[in-house]
Amino acid sequence: MEKTTERLLEVLKKGRLYFYSMKELLTNKPQILEMAFNQSLSAIAILDREFNFILVNEAYARADNRKVSEFPGRNHFDFYPSDAKAIFEQVVQTKEPYQVFARPFVYEYNQKRGVTYWDWTLSPALDNDGEVEFLIFSLSNVTDKINNELQLKRLFEISHDIICISDFEGCVRSVNPAFRNILGYEKKDVLGKNLFDFVHAEDLEPTKATHVNAIPSASPVKNFKNRYRCKDGSYKWLEWSSVPVSQEGLTYSVVRDVTEKIIADEKLSNARQQIANILESITDAFYAVDNDWNITYVNETSAEIMGKTQAELIGENLWDTFPNYNPFTYEKFHKVMKERIPDHFEVFASSVNLWTKVHAYPSKDGLAVFYRDITTRKENEKKLLESEMRFRSLFENSVDGILLTKPDGSVLAANSAICNLLGRTEKELCNLESCSIVDLTDPRIPQALKERKIKGKVKSELNVIHKDGTIIPVEFASQLFPGADGETLTCVMVRDARERIKTQQEMNRLERLNLVGQMAAGISHEIRNPMTSVRGFLQILRGKAECQDYKDYFNLMINELDRANSIIAGFLSLAKNKKNHTLEKQNLNTVLEKLLPLITADAMKLDIFVNTKFGNIPDMLLNEEEIRQLILNLTRNGFEAMSPGQTLTIKTSMERQDVILSVQDQGVGMSSEVLENIGTPFFTTKADGTGLGMAVCHSIAEQHNAKIDIETGSSGTTFFVWFKLGSVG
Repeated sequence: MEKTTERLLEVLKKGRLYFYSMKELLTNKPQILEMAFNQSLSAIAILDREFNFILVNEAYARADNRKVSEFPGRNHFDFYPSDAKAIFEQVVQTKEPYQVFARPFVYEYNQKRGVTYWDWTLSPALDNDGEVEFLIFSLSNVTDKINNELQLKRLFEISHDIICISDFEGCVRSVNPAFRNILGYEKKDVLGKNLFDFVHAEDLEPTKATHVNAIPSASPVKNFKNRYRCKDGSYKWLEWSSVPVSQEGLTYSVVRDVTEKIIADEKLSNARQQIANILESITDAFYAVDNDWNITYVNETSAEIMGKTQAELIGENLWDTFPNYNPFTYEKFHKVMKERIPDHFEVFASSVNLWTKVHAYPSKDGLAVFYRDITTRKENEKKLLESEMRFRSLFENSVDGILLTKPDGSVLAANSAICNLLGRTEKELCNLESCSIVDLTDPRIPQALKERKIKGKVKSELNVIHKDGTIIPVEFASQLFPGADGETLTCVMVRDARERIKTQQEMNRLERLNLVGQMAAGISHEIRNPMTSVRGFLQILRGKAECQDYKDYFNLMINELDRANSIIAGFLSLAKNKKNHTLEKQNLNTVLEKLLPLITADAMKLDIFVNTKFGNIPDMLLNEEEIRQLILNLTRNGFEAMSPGQTLTIKTSMERQDVILSVQDQGVGMSSEVLENIGTPFFTTKADGTGLGMAVCHSIAEQHNAKIDIETGSSGTTFFVWFKLGSVG
């Protein structure tokens, strides 16, 4: 135990506690040991052979922000897992102390502390048998010291300036990477070499003298410049700031490459001479005044504008010479002189009847003024402004959409017409890419772009995209023109083509209906007469006794003749000039009410509901038979589009000055192909259809001065029949 006490005493001495004698320690062992242990500035822990904590002092617990009571009985490596366990085991085995310096450690449970660095000593305390009784573990946190050293090292490495350490004889001891970056020498090329060997011959003596004179008094050398030879043989100007340290026998230098600055200073000196020559040769007017507003310099151009010679102006007071100077200019000049901030402005000089562009610059001696005649430019700007206002008026009020775009397709400006067409604001359009405005899948685009590239302009048709995703066909004209900065811009004019396309489609449909009607009117009687004769003879033969075995065949032939007759009747209904097309004043609601039982009966067979909403509408001139056929065609189309349990809605209403009949189903809607071709004679989606039903409806609507519109979607289709008030009785 005595050896253990001696070991602990040795450790405590290292912790800056001093004991006057071993005897005193042994005599008062419990109290003194406890006091020394707890008050030591070093972190100390006593561990058993298995590295379990027996006791730690306050400094040890404080190093980990723990309490002293948390440690006893706990294993060191449960708290601080690391590869140092092998060292601890070595100390137990060898019974020899082990010291570590600046060992890195990361707290697993508190990684925000980052990497910490520790100096520590692990000393074994032996019992009377010479075996390790316990371990004394003392450590010191050197994280700040190591981090400071690392920071200095990083600074040394990353500095853009050269950092050089040399002895008093000029022999290089160390340089940073900037030495290579600036002069081209690798570190190995200069270590041990003398700095003076690289100095330009003309600068060698001043350099040596400055270096030698600084050493005795350890005086810093600041901003000493000399030329230094680079590895490629060229020379650079360097600026040295050095401090000799007598105790170390070393000189520490920070060296900056000032070659560009030296060259720039030389150029500046030459430039100043050139400025005087330039001021006389420039076309701009120039004059300078001192702080008392006396003219110190005026070039020939300015003197000519002022109507005096240079000799007459130099030395004269500006305001006395020109008492009628523009008050605005007067205020501007005084502001520049007072605030020492340059100003640029345009002003009309009434004294010389010119518009001038003025640049006023403060100087330490007064004020320098450049100005030029901009009268012609001002007149042109006025004309340009008037032109821009006319263009802006045309741009904003055009019924056609107009876009101004960059070469990449991004929008610079958009008028209200194009905004309304696309359902977006001008700001939204300017923030969109072209692919969000134009349907790039349109196959006409590549040809249009090619033509515009060759000719500089193009007229064509394409599709644009509404904000809600709707594809809109448009006519467009596009032309390239140069922008103010020389960049090629594009003007695009767009016109909604939906009405034109719709009108063209309607004309084509009417033309087809008219053709079919004329054909039907021309051939229906010629076909019907022989068919009627054939049907009559078939009925006679069917009634004969010897033909009874073929009765089913006769019935089949008669039914097919009746079906052919119904098709011919459909043809006839397409003819414009029907003899029985008479109009009578009556109400559409009345026709619907008479027809409702038949519609309801058809619906009940299919387990479909019928909902009616009859509005207050005026009487109209109608052909009841044709209107009945129109309604039955529309309702039966609706029935065929729906499933059992769904509802068909028949509605009449007034909108503006039109009477509207609407038939709405709850089917799955129509495809774009069906929607485009519906109403075309012989177009049908039904296996046994003739393709005449909707064609007949359009024909009847036309003969009643009405039109049919269709809205369709995934939730169903609605047919709208718009009766113009011209048909109202």
